[in-house]
Amino acid sequence: MKMNKAIVMAAGAMASTSLFAALSGVQAMQEPGTRRVRVAYTITDAPAVVTLSVETNRGDNVWLPVGGEHLTAVRGDVNVIVQPGDHSVVWLPHVSWPNQIILDGNIRVGVKAWALDNPPDYMVLSLVAGTARYYADAESVPFGVTNDMYKTEYMVMRRIPAANVEWRMGSPTGELGRGDNENAHLVKLSSDYYMGVYPVTQKQNWFMTNLDYSKSGHVGDTKPAIYFLMAEARDWNYGIVAKMNAMFSGMAFTFPTEAQWEYACRAGEGSALYTGKEITTAGKAFCPNVDEVAWFGDENNGSNGNTSCLQPVGLKKPNSWGLYDMLGNVCEYCLDLSATTPAAYEEGAGGAAVVDPTGPASGDRNIVRGGNWWYEAKWCRSAFRSSQKPGSKGDTIGMRLVAPAVAVR
Repeated sequence: MKMNKAIVMAAGAMASTSLFAALSGVQAMQEPGTRRVRVAYTITDAPAVVTLSVETNRGDNVWLPVGGEHLTAVRGDVNVIVQPGDHSVVWLPHVSWPNQIILDGNIRVGVKAWALDNPPDYMVLSLVAGTARYYADAESVPFGVTNDMYKTEYMVMRRIPAANVEWRMGSPTGELGRGDNENAHLVKLSSDYYMGVYPVTQKQNWFMTNLDYSKSGHVGDTKPAIYFLMAEARDWNYGIVAKMNAMFSGMAFTFPTEAQWEYACRAGEGSALYTGKEITTAGKAFCPNVDEVAWFGDENNGSNGNTSCLQPVGLKKPNSWGLYDMLGNVCEYCLDLSATTPAAYEEGAGGAAVVDPTGPASGDRNIVRGGNWWYEAKWCRSAFRSSQKPGSKGDTIGMRLVAPAVAVR
């Protein structure tokens, strides 16, 4: 294939539209004498989140996506909420897609406008600047979601596709390691929501609150925040939930309900683990299937677990929605209360799905989910349930935030 010495954009760029916002006038051109590509577009009717995509023709009129990882060097009105009017974006392909020489006309740009109530899958929050940026996929997030910047001064959240999906919460009768309060029943959540890709880390909490949520032997910027009172984190004026809602006005951060947590953890899997696998032991023996996804112990710091202390987040295999540490490392607080004697899950009349369950109206403990570095492998199951008194601190319990799937800034 004959190659030019520079990337030249196709004259007809793709354009996508979204409800409540109209997109028009998409044009793309390479700035003369440079490798910079400038994209112009117009938004009418309503504000929208705008993202960029690029396709290249391999030479036989088959168009293939360049990939979001090659579109991270963009500047201008992209990956943010834009108001109606004329806008422009500059892409620097020599920075994020170097050493590529494309035949004239064999590349085209797409601009997509997302309605604010139907935003992209990834939201990245700067805990220093108080800004939000949105990305269509994990590959488009600059430097990748596993970069330590997203475990310290930034927080990355993933949209969970939950709206009106009917699914089974709890565990089947024969699941190995099953507890007596995991009754299987149907649940339906009424809307999508954003959930943190990681548990809140010690550094993230410090950026927001100046509070040290750590404990001797478990200190680390990218380790989960621990050793706090739930009320302190959730309700006090200087807790992380209050601070996040003050910094990112309108986003309504909170802890997940138990149903939101389990649905996000499973990522569509009905097995004990979100990999589609089952655990191999109900005792203290080592479990290789749990080892793939979780940091766990044997409650006596013995040799049957894979750790004897808290670990940095993001080192084990994520689920198919890109969430890390949903199992093991730390249990995570949920909003639901638990009665003194945990009751069976609520079931709908005639076996119908329960919509947006929130647990009992009263209780003396909060539900925690996910297993942790101290618990043995059988507790690191998607259906495992435990509870914690809100007035006690521990080094095995952390938190993960959720927010409605709405772009507001």
